[in-house]
Amino acid sequence: MLLLFLGGGLQAQKDQWLLYPTEVDFPAGPSFSAGPVTGGVTPYLCENSVFDENGNLLFYLQHEDATANIEVYDGSGNSVGAVGSGGGMAMKEIGIAPVPGQCQTYCVFMLTTFPLASMEFGYFEVNVGSNGNVTISNNGYTLAGVHGGNSASLAVSKIVEGTVADRDIYVIAANSEIYQYRMTGSGVTLHHTYDLKGLFYGLGMHSEVELSPCGDKIAWSNDMNVYAYDFSSGMFYEKQTEGYIAGLEFFGCGQLFFSQQGTGILRWQLEGGATTFLPGSADFDRTHLEMTVDDGLMYAVEDSEELGVGLLKKFDPGTMIFVPISQNVPIYSDGITFTVDAYALPDQIDGEGDGSFYGVPPLVVEEWGINEESLPQTVSGAIDFYNCNPVSLFANYSGIPSSSTIRITSVDPFIGLPVIGGLSYNGSIDLSSGPVDLRCLANSTACDLFDSHLGDYFLVQIYLADNCTEIGLSGYFRVLGPPQTVTDVGLEIRGNGPVCSASQDITMPCEGSTFSSSVDFTNAVGDITFYQVDIWEVDCATGEEIQQLHAGDVEEVQSVAALSFNVNVFYPFLANNFVGKCVKISVEVGNPCGSLEDFTYLEFTDDDPLQEDGGGSSAFLRSGSNGNTGMAHAFPNPFTNGLTVAYNAPADQKGELLVFSQNGQRVFRQPIDCVEGKNQYELPLQHLQTGMYYYRIVTASETLNGQVVKQ
Repeated sequence: MLLLFLGGGLQAQKDQWLLYPTEVDFPAGPSFSAGPVTGGVTPYLCENSVFDENGNLLFYLQHEDATANIEVYDGSGNSVGAVGSGGGMAMKEIGIAPVPGQCQTYCVFMLTTFPLASMEFGYFEVNVGSNGNVTISNNGYTLAGVHGGNSASLAVSKIVEGTVADRDIYVIAANSEIYQYRMTGSGVTLHHTYDLKGLFYGLGMHSEVELSPCGDKIAWSNDMNVYAYDFSSGMFYEKQTEGYIAGLEFFGCGQLFFSQQGTGILRWQLEGGATTFLPGSADFDRTHLEMTVDDGLMYAVEDSEELGVGLLKKFDPGTMIFVPISQNVPIYSDGITFTVDAYALPDQIDGEGDGSFYGVPPLVVEEWGINEESLPQTVSGAIDFYNCNPVSLFANYSGIPSSSTIRITSVDPFIGLPVIGGLSYNGSIDLSSGPVDLRCLANSTACDLFDSHLGDYFLVQIYLADNCTEIGLSGYFRVLGPPQTVTDVGLEIRGNGPVCSASQDITMPCEGSTFSSSVDFTNAVGDITFYQVDIWEVDCATGEEIQQLHAGDVEEVQSVAALSFNVNVFYPFLANNFVGKCVKISVEVGNPCGSLEDFTYLEFTDDDPLQEDGGGSSAFLRSGSNGNTGMAHAFPNPFTNGLTVAYNAPADQKGELLVFSQNGQRVFRQPIDCVEGKNQYELPLQHLQTGMYYYRIVTASETLNGQVVKQ
């Protein structure tokens, strides 16, 4: 039911709170009257309306007298015709749902008394064209069934699971039976009947009929009694109250809220039967209730005697606390006293909200891209992929596209326009079963689509369409040839002596210190984009693995220059007293098209080398190839801006001075010329963050390491 709010047109009302309405009560049953819906002067007693996914009014219905005729108006308020049952005496209720398999075609369900001792259930269709034109189907009114009594109510279900858009329509009649009709693309037919005779009498149904979000239960009222029925178990629930029931709304699948005249709003726990009063709801005893999909709150209308209108309010059904609303929304009551629900809210198909009211499930793409990466919309941000691996296009979407096509075009890397002589591929594509390797589109065996266009920039365009909508996706990428194959890991250990090439002989392991030994594979040959390091403790006599100390993750790198790490980055060897123990260090380096592994044994022969007095860091001595050794220390330590490294060289020679972060990343490198004896080097390190760092002097004869702290 559509309500008139003070101030603001229909679109503003929809934006504020109105959901897709599927039910309206008529004068012969619970009723409501209000002013014109589109700003015109046509009054109405009650009405139903349909919006699109963007909140635009498509059409609405009005029932203006005691006959069974329904007037149909387009979104601008223009009458497009009327439909009646042909012999109905009075309208009881209507519902609206989209016709399965069709676009913007809606089925209007009607309950009318004919004669007063029986109830007719029928329907007709309303079509909305792409230009917004509204027409009533030429088929006119179709009778679906006749049931005993002159009181009934209905509710429309969500889409039936496993179907395109079929729905169930439940009619609860005065003869104490529930009729389950099934709407398909072929029409509306009786699907099942639930006989509840002896459990209730449907002679005074004043409230809404509600389906649970799970679709397993239905609830209704009869005068001062509230009922619920479980379709799957056959369980029947009854709650006797002391006032007429106006509104019903499920919270979850096992709790039911209802508004009771003279009391307010209560929450009924179906299992166990306990009820809880909503604090502050005493003036909400004549309201319908409606649960939103978007924010999980429940709406109700407070009877404001002071203003003479109802005020729209909302509350959290979980915490049982009212939540402030952005503005007061006054709602007029018809003032009729014989019925309880003076403040009727627009009912929605339970569990659905905006964007779900379709006869064909809408096409919605949640994410898409290549190799799990989203594609940029500008050619300057194009993502690179290698031709040696799958170039897998993926798309996660909902809906059922009737066609899926793809176009891949070589484009200019600066302006994004197609280039002459480049790749131009058009074809169909099936993304319903998972990612598709773009290389194999033209030839599923050769997978050579990009072979003649390696290095090109490409625009990919995808179109998903059904008979209602079409979605276009586009993005830029580049396909590169295979990078240089990795032919050598170049694994070395810088420890207590000269650089030690990887040794896979446990009887001749590399030697090092638990404090400052490092694993170095900057000499790797090939294009390196990732590395992985694993370390085991092994038996120093046999090389047998004792325990794994470090299981490395695959780490991405931009340059092999960063592939040198202090071994303490991977495991605290110094703290765990590993002097005299052996480890096996396994290294894998590679790129998207291949990788290579190597390993070495390392024996820790010392722990913390001699320290030199004088406030500087210790110098870690390494035996030189000529038997001579040097000493080094750094000051001040800790340092703030610059650092000075003093080096007592054993001979004239060239070398380099390096600084590494605690995780082994090189942060400074400087070539040095050494003279025999004292040398001093100033290092500008003010750009470094605070923390611990390692410095290293490497010459032809020796490698020395030390530790400093930046503060």
